[in-house]
Formats: sequence, structure tokens, C-alpha cells
Amino acid sequence: MNIHFVCEGNTYRSRLAEAYGNSKISKEHTATSSGVRAAENVNGPITWVAAFLLKKNFLIPFMANGSWVQTSREVLERNDHIIFMSVSSFEFAKEYFEGVNIPY
Repeated sequence: MNIHFVCEGNTYRSRLAEAYGNSKISKEHTATSSGVRAAENVNGPITWVAAFLLKKNFLIPFMANGSWVQTSREVLERNDHIIFMSVSSFEFAKEYFEGVNIPY
């Protein structure tokens, strides 16, 4: 089973959820993350607060990517469960990726 977390920039909330999820689920399951506006990021691959929390809680080994990932049609279609970190992210994806069956 693949669980995917979506937020705006993929530099904080969804990255923490991904790492925490991977630390708690079994090896045959995976958690990943992306951001609906990640390509617009100008502040780097991850916020300093997220990096601090990941390090403090020993979650760095559970991150799937070292940088942000832009949400795409393919990302949404290949995952079993999509968890949106905010209503605005969900609304954006629903409108931008019209016609995609978003499993949530």
C-alpha cells in the first residue's frame, strides 16, 4: 500500500508526515509526499524547522526524498491513499488535475 501526503510546498508538513509514516508502517508499505506548488519554492529543499524536527526525532532515515517533489497527475494516480494536509491543497489538486480519480 502506498500512502501519499500532499501540501502546498512540500517543505514542511507533508515531509514530516512522510517520514513519520515511514517510521511507523511495515516494509511492504510506503509513505511519500509532494506539494501542489512545490516548483514555486524559493526557500530551499526543506524548512529549517522541519529539518530540526526530523533530526531531533531520528526521522531523517525515513525520508523518501532529499528535496521537494512537485505533485503531478502521475503521482496522484500511482498511490493507493492520498492525504491532503489542507483543504486548499485538495481544492487546488481537484481543479488542476481535473478528471483524475484522487483516492482519498
